[in-house]
Amino acid sequence: MTTAELLVKDLKDKDWRVRADAAYDLRNFTEEAAVNALILTLSDERPDVRWKAVESLGLLKNEKAVHPLIALLDDSNEIVRMAVAVALGDIKSLEAIDPLIWKFRRDNNNKVRRHIAETLGMIRDKKAVEPLLQALNDENVNVRCYAAEALGRIQDIKAVEQLIKTLKDADDGVRICAATALVEMGGEAVTPLTLALQNKNEDIRSWAAFALGEIRDTRAVEPLMLALNDDDVSVRKYAAESLGLIMDIRAVDSLIQVLSDTSEEVRRKAAASLGVLEDPRVIEPLKKALKDKDDEVPWYAAEALGNMRDGRAVDALIGALKDVRSRVRSKALEALIKIGEPAVEPLITTLEKDEPTRVYAAEALGNMRDGRAVDALIGALKDVRSRVRSKAAWALGEIGDTRAIIPLTTILSDSIDEVRINAIDALIKIGSESVVAPLIDALDDIPAIRERAAKALGNIGDSVALDPLADAWRREEDEKIRETMYEALEKL
Repeated sequence: MTTAELLVKDLKDKDWRVRADAAYDLRNFTEEAAVNALILTLSDERPDVRWKAVESLGLLKNEKAVHPLIALLDDSNEIVRMAVAVALGDIKSLEAIDPLIWKFRRDNNNKVRRHIAETLGMIRDKKAVEPLLQALNDENVNVRCYAAEALGRIQDIKAVEQLIKTLKDADDGVRICAATALVEMGGEAVTPLTLALQNKNEDIRSWAAFALGEIRDTRAVEPLMLALNDDDVSVRKYAAESLGLIMDIRAVDSLIQVLSDTSEEVRRKAAASLGVLEDPRVIEPLKKALKDKDDEVPWYAAEALGNMRDGRAVDALIGALKDVRSRVRSKALEALIKIGEPAVEPLITTLEKDEPTRVYAAEALGNMRDGRAVDALIGALKDVRSRVRSKAAWALGEIGDTRAIIPLTTILSDSIDEVRINAIDALIKIGSESVVAPLIDALDDIPAIRERAAKALGNIGDSVALDPLADAWRREEDEKIRETMYEALEKL
């Protein structure tokens, strides 16, 4: 017997668990005999078995199962009825529309009705529009939400007006569902949504502004620009965000004005949107926004300036490296790295000055890997602050210029472990044979440096290191480092 035949046989087993497992496993077999056996199993006395049979028939998507499944919409078990709704949605047969609508209006279980609403949306027959519209006023939150989502999938223009009204539903989740449905409507919903920006209800105006951004239709630009002056903060916030999503430069001047809005939320969205628009007019306003008192507005401004990669922003971003807020400093640093070449010389100048920003300048220059910074970074190895010396050593390793070998060797005697670690790592990255002598000397340093030096000497492969490395291995007490040294010796 084939596997399918064995499973069909198991559908008649006395143990309901065996029957349920067989019904589940038959979803992997499309043979007519398997489908027929599953249909017969829909009348099994155990709801668990019926449920599994329903699921499998839905996944097999065989039209032959539609009428037997429809008959099971009246099953006494709610889980079975929910499974039937899902299965009919998987099959997407138009024959199921009328029975599903009938059951949607009459079933006393809201979970079942929720699943039916979802299925009606999947089948996308316009017969379902009226009952789904009525369900937007249902007492159950989930039914209202799923009805809204279903209407979005069906995309009948008749639903737009009622969906807009649903944007003021008492439940936030339902409002989100309605907004999402309007987004799915696409261009058909743009005109009604722009009119909704004038609605007396602030929730409707707010969610209308949100939906217009997600639709990304340029017809919404001017209405959204007007909405930037709305009395409600949420409306202004979503209008600013949506204008960034639509990416139309007509909005630039209006968004620049909003950078002085009384609400920090609105200013954040305006800064973010201006960065996306990438118009030369936004550079100066965004530079001013770097000094905003809000913790987030300068972050968004720095991100926007970095994305634009315009050299005119460099000085302001270097200034932001002094900001007391660490997130702003980090984002300004990231922006300077993105801008790249135009920032190199100003950062070198910053590095050569005795300012708190030197450590950030060194990090940026290391990421840029520009050889012009080598002399300034070598000079920074003598800085009185260990953080600057450490970051300069790291940066020189990233650039990989052999001019740094001797200066890096001199700080292998630095009193700060982190400085010596970064110096040894930098020498390893530069990778010249001339680093062998300082690496041999490093075999007497702290454990982290000894291990790095041993590994590097093995990779370089210079036999000069053989005896010193062997001596270091014999006196080493740390087993992990001894293993690293042994592996290096094998390479030599």
